[in-house]
Amino acid sequence: VLAADGGYFDYPVVQFVRVEGDNPELAHAAPRAQPASVANGFDLTNLREEPGLVGSTQECAVAFADEIELVAERGVGVSHNPVSNMKLASGIAPIAEMLEAGVNVAIGTDGEKENNNLDMFEEMKVASLLGKPRKMDAAAMDSWQVLEMATIGGARAIGQGDRLGSLEPGKQADLIAVRTDTPRMTPLLPAGSHANIHHNLVHAVRGNDVDRVVVAGRTVVADGILTTADLGELIAKVRGRVPALFERRAAYLASVGDPAGLFSQ
Repeated sequence: VLAADGGYFDYPVVQFVRVEGDNPELAHAAPRAQPASVANGFDLTNLREEPGLVGSTQECAVAFADEIELVAERGVGVSHNPVSNMKLASGIAPIAEMLEAGVNVAIGTDGEKENNNLDMFEEMKVASLLGKPRKMDAAAMDSWQVLEMATIGGARAIGQGDRLGSLEPGKQADLIAVRTDTPRMTPLLPAGSHANIHHNLVHAVRGNDVDRVVVAGRTVVADGILTTADLGELIAKVRGRVPALFERRAAYLASVGDPAGLFSQ
């Protein structure tokens, strides 16, 4: 799964996993702008010579047409993390071009510090909206396309498309039920020429509209409440650990410094 951004990092890095039998091996790759020696001699063109390179997990710039074609040719999945890309000023990834080239694109949130709320519904909305001005086409990145990226696209990207990502006989029973009695889901037209359920899900729903979550047939959220743990206890535990984390951060910065001033604010 290749994490895509708009290509404005000075030193973007791609991580690929070379699979040989049952022993995956991590191999690093770098885009053209970075000396290959910095990344153990790999760049994106190694996809042609390295048949075992099948995926990535780090930010990268895939902005050149021939690189997009190469990613499509080798069946590498792309994880589009639009909120993180905006927060880090990483640019706008050429997702429409990737989709047109036949690349399997998923949607992700990236980490908490690059995103903050990890809301996949927000991520879908932003993915759709960002794709429109990039192409200067209001019809680009339509709702059904974005829903597919967020569901079966993610499953395919991790090599699990045959068992996850859609409600089909024989697949794992994973589903999310969203409340329909909210202003954000109004009006709700589930069928007919004016059906809008897909537009509502992508452009209106928020994470707190989720009523039920089932994972592998097990209900983990019911009536909007987590059933597998006490949410209040989890929040209290996390808050209790924050001071020690900041102390570790301060000690680390004191030992290495902060010449770029990245942590001064």
